Amino acid sequence: MKSDYAAHLSLVHDSQDEQMQIKAKNMDTIEKEKQRKRDINAQFWQIIKHVVLLIACAALVIYTLIHFA
Repeated sequence: MKSDYAAHLSLVHDSQDEQMQIKAKNMDTIEKEKQRKRDINAQFWQIIKHVVLLIACAALVIYTLIHFA
């Protein structure tokens, strides 16, 4: 009886270790996905900033040409 109980405890312990490893791997994957999303978001806003700057410069040039030419 005692060896069955010991075997059961061993299986439970192994199962818990495996679950902890899976949880750690999942947390790592989630963190990598969050970082990837942050990188993509930063790239998007960088492009938007450049487009807005380009439009503002073009508007300034057009305004200057219309009023002073």
